[in-house]
Amino acid sequence: MEIIPVIDLQSGQVVHAKGGARADYRPVESQLTTDSSPLSVVQALKDYYSFRRLYIADLDAIIKIGNQFREIQLISKTFPDLELWVDIGIQGRASLDDFYQHITGRPVIGSETLTEAEIFKNNLKKPPALQAILSLDFSADGFLGPSELENNSQLWPQDIIVMSLDYIGKNTGPDINRLIDIGKREHHSIYAAGGVRNNRDLKVLAAKGISGALVASGLHNRQIKPV
Repeated sequence: MEIIPVIDLQSGQVVHAKGGARADYRPVESQLTTDSSPLSVVQALKDYYSFRRLYIADLDAIIKIGNQFREIQLISKTFPDLELWVDIGIQGRASLDDFYQHITGRPVIGSETLTEAEIFKNNLKKPPALQAILSLDFSADGFLGPSELENNSQLWPQDIIVMSLDYIGKNTGPDINRLIDIGKREHHSIYAAGGVRNNRDLKVLAAKGISGALVASGLHNRQIKPV
């Protein structure tokens, strides 16, 4: 079970994501560090838990009020051993090209912001390690994004994030039933995002065939213990 730490960037700070209500996010409060600057938070996470991938959500880019490209590139240069998975709110081909022009890392394409499901047809021609990562985004009301993408798993790349936005930062446990359902459709690597609290949750996910989990609060609160 791979743990991928998550940092949400907003106005040059790492913020605490909770329930998908991005306008209400505040600088992260962590037991690992008193500093919410991106480099300090990443270093604190690395000191606490050994990991090889880092998920970054550029909230400013996602809601179209600017971007945190400079901070993301600084993280890449400071921690060259990390593979970055980065969500900048890609909508289609133009914003994907913008990603490759400005950011070192693998793009995460969230269904919530995507307007062109066809983008994944070209994506699948690449080797799995170079493919964009698909985040299937869900709210309490259901799937967020083009229905074609939810229903046609042949468009899905190898790496799939199942993002349950209502679970994020709420310490409720992961959305197990949805993860199992999506995991049955095709042979993909499934990563859980939202609600993962502790090592017990990680064991449950591993037993269900989930490849990894994106976590933030569980690390900052030291509920997930290094193993």
